[in-house]
Amino acid sequence: MPCSRRSKTLLNEAVIEKLQGWKATHHQETCGGHGRIETRDIWCTSEVEHLGQLGQDWPALAAVAVVQCRRQVHGREPTVQKRYYLLSDASHDARKVGQIVRGHWAIENGLHYVLDVSFDEDHCRVRKDHGAENFSRMRRLTANLLRRAEGKASIRCKRKCCGWSTEFLAKALFAGLGATP
Repeated sequence: MPCSRRSKTLLNEAVIEKLQGWKATHHQETCGGHGRIETRDIWCTSEVEHLGQLGQDWPALAAVAVVQCRRQVHGREPTVQKRYYLLSDASHDARKVGQIVRGHWAIENGLHYVLDVSFDEDHCRVRKDHGAENFSRMRRLTANLLRRAEGKASIRCKRKCCGWSTEFLAKALFAGLGATP
């Protein structure tokens, strides 16, 4: 369930005031590359009682975080984006929340890169019934099995090896089970 409009407004106002009067942590990090500079401000608070109905809708809610990203791309107007996170663990500070968020996107981006480059997923034309979802799950399963297969070759190379050698195929299929055929 997304944050309610009232909760977002309350959090936005609190961020504008730098969460004065709230028990909160703040962390700022800046990184650059590829012609852009991105500055992330992260606020995290365990004072969820201010959020009213949201706390009742999420019984395990222990903290909330707001991540504001300012991105400046060379030659363009800067953009600002805010994302809101609901946390079930109140022990995290803003720095840790930033690491968790960045880690999630690193995994997400890495997976999509493999699926697009090694499996050409973006060009799949399967659309009927549950076919697209089924093919997507099979590609993810295959990528995971190939990651576990022995050797340092790329996923694409391991796919080719599976087609060339039934012995390598069997090893790749059983690699996830810790057994050999």
